[in-house]
Amino acid sequence: MAFESKKFRLIAFMILVLVLFVILAIFAVLKYKVTTEKGKKLLVIMIDGVRHDYPDRESNLTAFQKLTSDGVKAEYLEPVFPSSTYPNWYAIATGLFPETNGFVANRMYDELRNDFFLMSPHPNASHKHWWNKAEPIW
Repeated sequence: MAFESKKFRLIAFMILVLVLFVILAIFAVLKYKVTTEKGKKLLVIMIDGVRHDYPDRESNLTAFQKLTSDGVKAEYLEPVFPSSTYPNWYAIATGLFPETNGFVANRMYDELRNDFFLMSPHPNASHKHWWNKAEPIW
C-alpha cells in the first residue's frame, strides 16, 4: 500500500509540474504575440550622425521629443560591421547583414560593371544593380 501511495504522489506531482509548465508557456506566448493587423503603418526615421541621447538630452529639440512621446522609439540598436551609414540603413531595411545584402560600404566599386556606388544625391546611387541583392522587409 505504501508503494502505491508513493506512486500516486509521484504521478500527481508530475501532472502538477506539467500543468504549471503549460500555464507558463501560454503566458509567454500571449506576452510576445505578433499582431497581424492590417492598415497600421510605421514610418522609420534614421538620422545619420546624431547621438542616441540627443533627443532626450537637448531640451530645445522639441520636434524629437514630440516624435518620441507620440510614436515609438528603439531602445537600442546594435550596428552592423562596418558601422557606416549605408550598410546599417540597408541592414535595418532588409534584416540582412552586409555580406548578404551587398552593401559593405558607403562607396563601392563593381568591377564587372565598371561602376561606382556613391551615396545620394550622386546619380550612380540609383542604379538598380546596387539594390537588387535584397528586398526590404516591408
